Parts: sequence; structure tokens; C-alpha cells
Amino acid sequence: MAKTISELREEFYDKHSKENIGDYVKGVSDINPPLKHDALEGLLGGDLAGYYHLKGDDVTKLNGYPEYSVIDDRINQEIQDRTDADNALGERIDTEIQDRTNADNALGLRIDEEILNRTNADNALNDRIDTEIQDRISADNELTSKINKEVQDRENAITAEQTARTN
Repeated sequence: MAKTISELREEFYDKHSKENIGDYVKGVSDINPPLKHDALEGLLGGDLAGYYHLKGDDVTKLNGYPEYSVIDDRINQEIQDRTDADNALGERIDTEIQDRTNADNALGLRIDEEILNRTNADNALNDRIDTEIQDRISADNELTSKINKEVQDRENAITAEQTARTN
């Protein structure tokens, strides 16, 4: 008793083996020869094509159906598409690496410039602080000198007044 397409598909999915593709297609074509193309399209166009990663050599397992040589072309095209996509991605990655390297270099230069600017500003500030310290020391010394002179002048004045009173 011949199996239905649904039974064959269910059996195929249960076995999960790419070696059974030819048996599945042959089983479908035995039931209804016009359906063999639809059965193969269903397999290769559905989830199983990606799952089983069919290659050109696997097409020969399709029980020698010459009308399915187009599968080789589709597989070769998919291989070429994937290779092209991998190359394009590699180029984008290389470009991104170069862009990041250039950006890192530019940032490094800006950081170096900022370090130099901050160092120069710190040195200028230190110079101003040193000048202010020296100015305050000088002013304090001058003030101390004036105070000491005033104290001496007052002491002299007191002594002179005492001398004048006693005489």
C-alpha cells in the first residue's frame, strides 16, 4: 500500500536525515508523478534546505532525476551569495576597524593637547600664586618694618618727653 504525501513528509521529518530526500521525492512521484517537483520544492524551499545544508554532491542522492539539476545552480548561487555577503561583511568590519583606529588616534591627539593646555594653565597659575606669595611676604615685611619704626619712634618720643620733663 502506497504512503500518502503527508505520511512520507512526516516520516522524513521524523528521521531527520538528508539521505532520505531522494526516497521522499521518489515516494511522492510514485503516488503522483506531477507532484515530485512540488515535493522537492517543498523540501528545498522550506526549513529543511537550511537545516541539512545541501551541497551539489547531495543532489545526486535525488535518485538521478535530471530535471533537478537546477538545484545545483541554486546551491551554487547560495554559496556565491554567502561568499559575497561574507566578503562584504569583512570589508565593512575592516572599514569599521580603520574608522575606530582613526577616531582613537584623533581622540589621543585631543587628549594630549588638553594635557598640554592644563599643564600650561597649572604652571601659569602656580607662577601667579608664587608671585602673590612673594608680594604678601614683601608687604608683610614692609608692614612689620613700619610697625617696628612706629614702635621705635614712640619709644623715642616717650624717652624724649621724659627727658624733657626731668630737665
